Amino acid sequence: MSSDILGKLVAADIIIWSFGLYFYGVPGNMKNLIDRQLPLFLPFMAEGSESGGHPPRYDLSRQRHVVISTCGFWTAKGNYDSVTAMFNSCYGMGNYETIFCGQGGLFRAPVADGYLDIVRRAGSEFASGGIRRETQEELLKPIYPRDVFEKGADASWGIEK
Repeated sequence: MSSDILGKLVAADIIIWSFGLYFYGVPGNMKNLIDRQLPLFLPFMAEGSESGGHPPRYDLSRQRHVVISTCGFWTAKGNYDSVTAMFNSCYGMGNYETIFCGQGGLFRAPVADGYLDIVRRAGSEFASGGIRRETQEELLKPIYPRDVFEKGADASWGIEK
């Protein structure tokens, strides 16, 4: 990774991590970017860490992070466990906000317009200080019920089970 990118990461006030969920995790290129941030930490072991880790080289406490992602499952619930575990380890639990959306393949359909309004509201709330709990709960509501979504998703493959 270029030191230019590390310098930009250190200088940033807000970092937006946006990606489509790939097999329950971040895409490979994003994982490579995250892995290559090791120089942002000191080589010593962090004191008081339950599972281990390294203390930060820079004071980045002013930074705000938001993780925005969509997946092709009927809900975001339970599908982002490895993503949240990674971001908890890298940035600390509660030190970032999330906008996780299921049924991402529907976002181009008119049926998703109301849902996308909620996503836009979440972005505005983040920019103004933080995403409200009520908005987070609305984001977790699926566009279609599970049976309807999964029947359509299965049919979209164009083959029989």
